[in-house]
Amino acid sequence: MTDLPSTPAPAEALAPAAPVVDWQHLPVRGAKLAAFGGAFGSAIPFTVASAFLSRFADFSTPWLVAPAVGLLAAAFGAWLAVKRHRRTLWKLDEQGFALQRGRWWQTESRVPISRVQHLDLKRGPLQRAFRLATLV
Repeated sequence: MTDLPSTPAPAEALAPAAPVVDWQHLPVRGAKLAAFGGAFGSAIPFTVASAFLSRFADFSTPWLVAPAVGLLAAAFGAWLAVKRHRRTLWKLDEQGFALQRGRWWQTESRVPISRVQHLDLKRGPLQRAFRLATLV
């Protein structure tokens, strides 16, 4: 059995590798809150607008048109909000915080770590119920 001289490893091989941070999806439980907000945010204006239009155009009674349009708008708004929620990605790495949104019209926002002075969390009653918070 022969002893081979050991050669020192280069410093790069001994240093721990920097963790690779991939884009992460928003929490799934946030999709319910997004759907609620999208449904509520689209149902009210469409219901009011359809009630006024049906009243002044003598198309039909507003009591039939407004609820039907409101339900359709709520369903469409909830569907759109959930799709938007699924298309939002984020990552936190050595450079800072990054947020990526959209499929057709993509936007990417980056906040360098050197620009962050403080962080605030905002939590309303619905966000607390879903164990969520908004990072400001």
